[in-house]
Amino acid sequence: MATALVLRSNLEPTGGQRVLRQWFDHIAAHPSWHCQLFVTPEADWVPHTPWADTETRVSIPPSAPDLLLLEGITDWPLLTPAQRLATAPPRLHLIQHLRHADPHDDRFAFLGLPAIRVAVSEPVAEALASSGRCRGPVLTIPAGLPLPTAATSWDPQAPVLVLGLKAPQLAQALGALLQAAAIPHRLLLGPLPQPDFFAAIAAAGLVVALPMASGEGFFLPALETLALGRPLIVPDAGGNRAFCRAGLNCLQPPADAAALAAAVQCLRADRPLAAALGSAGPASAAPFSLLAERQAVHRLLDQLPQLWADVLATGSASSSRNRA
Repeated sequence: MATALVLRSNLEPTGGQRVLRQWFDHIAAHPSWHCQLFVTPEADWVPHTPWADTETRVSIPPSAPDLLLLEGITDWPLLTPAQRLATAPPRLHLIQHLRHADPHDDRFAFLGLPAIRVAVSEPVAEALASSGRCRGPVLTIPAGLPLPTAATSWDPQAPVLVLGLKAPQLAQALGALLQAAAIPHRLLLGPLPQPDFFAAIAAAGLVVALPMASGEGFFLPALETLALGRPLIVPDAGGNRAFCRAGLNCLQPPADAAALAAAVQCLRADRPLAAALGSAGPASAAPFSLLAERQAVHRLLDQLPQLWADVLATGSASSSRNRA
């Protein structure tokens, strides 16, 4: 039985953390692998962290795991310089944001280290390939999620739900405009347990999902809204191009409070359009299932020896690209 090790010093309950936890579970479900989690002693076990129920935690990392799963700026530094460049064990770098390919971002430096890189969306893979920085192959395994069943009994006049955790100032500015227009709404600016989050989306007349101003590698809240069949307003964030189709399953105004408020008023006045967008959502979300993600992860594990050989054969930065 091979051992994969996940290193963590940050346990915040983010969408990216959820995807990493899903990868942990996918690897553990492979018949030839098990997965362990090492968390640095100073890490804060915050409420709602996806790692709270992890049973295979270790206080001391094994000296020779068969695979290291790394995600971002907080876990690569846990390796020594020699470990980052070593020929073993294989290193899998899960990349969930466009900013990794930005030369001005601290994450960019890690792209030059030998690793198998996996992007959570085609837009992220394209950004990585364009960087010319990646040492080793770049794969795409779209992020999956536990797809909720489409909600029923839609009330188009129910309050607008504004998902503003990643853009609180924009959410508050939009809320002020909706308040001035006497449009009932709810601002959600903090994390919720997943069942409560899904219930909030299902209860909405329409959802405005606000991504980070710097863009997103995927943006799960928008996909979850589509899966639940609610009319969606979401600005273009790069990674959400994997599933957002403006005018077909969502509206995509600029990330500007006035433009977003105008889109809200448009959908509240045009019930057939709102209904059409909501009806198109579940089919748009269907391909992004946990099962599809798990199958792709297992294919990667089965191909690991060849993929790692490809990394070791790459003597310098490469923009090679494959698809899992």
